Amino acid sequence: MPTLGILVAMLSLAACASGGVNTTPVAANPGPSSSASPGATGSPNAHPTASPTAGPTSTPTPAPTATPLFLYVATTQHIVLLPATATAVSTTAAVVVPSSNTSGVAVNSAFVATCTGTAINVYTKPLIATSTPAFHFSPVTSNNEGGTFNYTQCTGDVAFDGSGNLYAIVTGGGYGTHGVVLRFATPLSAASSMTIVADLGISNNIVRGMLAFDPSNDLFLNSQLGLEEWLPPTYPQATWAYAFASGNTGIGAAFDASGDAFFSNLSAVSFVPAPISQTSTASYSLALGAAAEGVALSPAGLLVAIDGGGTMHVFAPPLSAASSGTTSVPFTGAETANQLTFGN
Repeated sequence: MPTLGILVAMLSLAACASGGVNTTPVAANPGPSSSASPGATGSPNAHPTASPTAGPTSTPTPAPTATPLFLYVATTQHIVLLPATATAVSTTAAVVVPSSNTSGVAVNSAFVATCTGTAINVYTKPLIATSTPAFHFSPVTSNNEGGTFNYTQCTGDVAFDGSGNLYAIVTGGGYGTHGVVLRFATPLSAASSMTIVADLGISNNIVRGMLAFDPSNDLFLNSQLGLEEWLPPTYPQATWAYAFASGNTGIGAAFDASGDAFFSNLSAVSFVPAPISQTSTASYSLALGAAAEGVALSPAGLLVAIDGGGTMHVFAPPLSAASSGTTSVPFTGAETANQLTFGN
């Protein structure tokens, strides 16, 4: 029979085999807490990561559309718009508007005006092939010489000043040459008031009318004596400011933003630097093939002249005594060009 000591030893071995020595389990390392904020990652103290919110898609601003530039030409049969760039003028017309006996043309932001015999026609822009005058003026006036001098013929030129007033040379009656410069007040309409702003006499009568404004709103016109300068606001006759005093010259004129002038002078276009005065002389001249008629200068400095033979001369900037023009004959047959101007 086993002794008491052996029995106790056997009971201790049985208890170890059944795990009864330590019945309390060891706690495992806790995992992420079930109460953590949704979306949290990593340690329990991490903040939620916000999802990026897409803002509105920005639309690129389109580049502004360039306003087209045209050379407006008054011919004996039409108003012709020739597309122009900074360096060239097309010989293919973009718009052709029937207009008989058109001797002058002027353009501003709202209107196109023409001198056409017994009428001064005013069109609203833009011109299209079927455009007709929105209104017209049929002036009947006289100068201050006395007697009967009725001026009803707009056979010269028209021009807008910087304020939008319209000016026109009107002749006819009496000696048939000398005349007046009329102003039609802005806002321009059929009811615009008419004022005589330049009154020419026998000594300085107009043979071929030309009107042009410099940047100071001084008015230039040509007469038998040469180029005349008239000053605003009422244009009392100023001291003669002949750039060229050799008879009837200056049928065309154009000014740049500095007041420098390009005057047609016999068979050339002459550059006369500002300020223009009675003693002004040309710095250089650009030769044409025949007597110069209309002259136009674009904002970019492109110079265009029409000569009496119907040839258009185009001089690209920068202009100098060495400039050489390209030539073309855009009008043929009985149609001839008179005045011209740039405009949009």
